Amino acid sequence: MGLINRLRYIFRTGDGPVVTISIIALTVVIWLAQIITANAVTIALVFQPYYAIFEPWRYLTSAFLHSTSPLFGDIPIPTPLHIGMNMYVLYVIGPVLEYHMGRLKFIALYLLSALGGNIAVSLYACFIDSALWGVPSLGASGAIFGLFTAMIMLQKRLGLDLKGIMMTLLINVAIPFILPGIAWQAHIGGGIIGLVLGYAYYFLPNRFMDVDRKKVHVISIVAVFVLLIALALIPPFVNPYGVL
Repeated sequence: MGLINRLRYIFRTGDGPVVTISIIALTVVIWLAQIITANAVTIALVFQPYYAIFEPWRYLTSAFLHSTSPLFGDIPIPTPLHIGMNMYVLYVIGPVLEYHMGRLKFIALYLLSALGGNIAVSLYACFIDSALWGVPSLGASGAIFGLFTAMIMLQKRLGLDLKGIMMTLLINVAIPFILPGIAWQAHIGGGIIGLVLGYAYYFLPNRFMDVDRKKVHVISIVAVFVLLIALALIPPFVNPYGVL
């Protein structure tokens, strides 16, 4: 009851990581819906470069999906390992970032990092490995990597030791090259967006002392969003029919 009462207090008063908890709750609900509907929800929302050309919302919706595959093939019980790892990281570092940057900027960071991760996959499929046109990917990893790199910017701004967060980031960067089936491109794409927004939030305003900080932040968010939209339009022009 302690946890339930704490959550009630947070949402009643708004005093706490409301956005972080809301994202976790929404992601868990969608994961349960994936299971209940026998992955009909997954099929409707999963990202795949080919389908994203015609259904661009998949660039974002797939960030709220996670694997429902069983951990052991002979035991048909979906493992919460994928969603559990991502939501645990979000639970740990999300509240810190949400507190320091504010809710709106945190939402922008999370969503744009997720968007950037999937756009990176599309660009990789478009210019480097065409086999990825037909490969679905899902998960919040792009957004999570955006949080990781934004946390680096925050810790640097606060003058804190970066060894711990850098080691954690490097381990997570290495995992896709050890375990197959992980879209490392999404990690890189999300991480880049997190770095850019983290710099914009914590360092860029110092270069424009005569401009209101909020304006710098808003302009930065809009600029990143416009850039991502422009990048997302490249694959349809280069490969308009998603030829595999």
